[in-house]
Amino acid sequence: EMLKVLQLTLKRMQLGVEVKYSKEAEAAGLKGPTFNMFPTIFHMAATLQRQRRPFALLFRSFGADHEKIQLEWNAFCELRHPIFSRLIEDIGRMDGTVPGIPDRRIHSIHTLYRDASGPLLLLDTFTNGPDESSWDAWARAKPKPTADTRQGRQWVKTVQKAKTVEGLSAMRKFFQQHLEKEATAAIKDDWAWWQFHGEQAHAGKLMTLLSGKKETCQVFFDDNIEPFNARIVDCRDEYGNTVPDSSAIDKYLVKVNPVEAMLDDNYFFRKLLASQGDHLDVGSSLIGLQKQLTDVEEEKGSLQKQLANMGQQLKNLMEENRRMKLQRRINIRDENELHTILQKEGIDMKLFGTQGFKSLANLYQEIEQGSCWLQVNDQGRIVRVIDVLYLMIKFNDMLLVESYEQDESNRIQTRNYLPGVQMWLKDTSLQTVLDHWFETGLQVNIKKCVEYEEMPVYQPEAPQQQSLATQAYPLPCVVQHSQGSFIISDKEAELNKDILSKIGLPSGKHFATTSQDLVTSSTVTHFWRWDKLKTWQANLTQTSKGATQIQDVAVTCAKLFKDHPRADVYQRLLLQMFEV
Repeated sequence: EMLKVLQLTLKRMQLGVEVKYSKEAEAAGLKGPTFNMFPTIFHMAATLQRQRRPFALLFRSFGADHEKIQLEWNAFCELRHPIFSRLIEDIGRMDGTVPGIPDRRIHSIHTLYRDASGPLLLLDTFTNGPDESSWDAWARAKPKPTADTRQGRQWVKTVQKAKTVEGLSAMRKFFQQHLEKEATAAIKDDWAWWQFHGEQAHAGKLMTLLSGKKETCQVFFDDNIEPFNARIVDCRDEYGNTVPDSSAIDKYLVKVNPVEAMLDDNYFFRKLLASQGDHLDVGSSLIGLQKQLTDVEEEKGSLQKQLANMGQQLKNLMEENRRMKLQRRINIRDENELHTILQKEGIDMKLFGTQGFKSLANLYQEIEQGSCWLQVNDQGRIVRVIDVLYLMIKFNDMLLVESYEQDESNRIQTRNYLPGVQMWLKDTSLQTVLDHWFETGLQVNIKKCVEYEEMPVYQPEAPQQQSLATQAYPLPCVVQHSQGSFIISDKEAELNKDILSKIGLPSGKHFATTSQDLVTSSTVTHFWRWDKLKTWQANLTQTSKGATQIQDVAVTCAKLFKDHPRADVYQRLLLQMFEV
């Protein structure tokens, strides 16, 4: 059952296909394949507003994700959120433009600094202290600090010069005014102070209880609160005294179970009611969860059958494709026969082994090994054929593209296309070919970091792609084009930082790799970049519609710097300038 719950939770975290990487999602800060915030937060806010309950929200975190939260939350309030704005369509925008509905957007992100003198709130300031010596870095120092040497107050006063709220009494007044305005804001809390005190509650995220004639319900949701230990929240009464855990937990401090919060859209609202002692109708939620688990199990079984069938179909297609290749292949006994066949075809045999072309012996060796073959095309002409599987490798909204490649003679071929795996006639297992490339193709093993998005399929209508491989010999070359799609998730990027940093992730930096020609043992250098997926797809669409092709920069470079001793240096600089 736990495995089923985990599978369901992971599924609920994923954005829908129609939303993922869309303009609306990107504008709302949803730049990856998963949610930034629990959906239940939006459901709770919509329910409270629909019931016309006065309320205010404060997003609290030790981390640095406040701006992401601000972007997505404000999109929700302005009815721009691609998923959750539908929850308030009948109510109207929560941005101050609808009479009777407060502006609930996040306009301010504050920073709470704590030391022995008490709390200090830096208004409209998001900081972790000086860049050269951040507060978190101080707390992480080895050996562990024995005294607070940050001198944060002095730095705030002389360098940051931010407006501040100082002391428990002033903080309580700030929170009271925030509630009266029914506002929403975010606060970066002082992780360093909490860490310095051994992660004890009295140094955690400050919560001051409000007093007054009106009855106020205050709730702090956090997944680090424990059943009998506030741990991460410093709850103080109206006089500044610590509220005992026995009185605070479940009333003011509510532990969040992330799995339940992800599965139950009404989770936060239920917890809010429970903190006030209201009766909860949890039956429908539990029944609904059980039904979802059953549905997931059935869907899983169905998908497994479909995948098994697709795998068998793919294998059958591979075998059929291989059989057809062998039928159309021109059988060649030796190099002399190859010479005779090409000479009769009218190929200039003097070009082999000159002007950057490989030798005739190299071609015969490739044919013998099965990395290419000769066949007669529909026009009755002999062509060289290579079988290439192209890989769409995606990370968030980026796509891996090979800009250009350069051989040992400094000959450059502009590519601007997907990484390609050349398949040989002896290759009968597509998975083996893919595994080998993911393990070695980028000179770092990324096999465990990628997952299938779309199974590879043959694309006979795909435009022909030029490369050093297709232009290796002075005769026409045809590429049999197959293409599959793969994803590197944010989770894998986090778990495999060292590996993926070598291919420019997560920032999308350019990088280079080398490969060796198995026939000539010569080295080819490949230059890679991470393109915006939408930009690449738009350019591809224009090309397929017959748009004017961009001049091959490599060809232009060759003409400009033909005999110059630093030609290769200038070529690389120009190619980088044009990002090709």
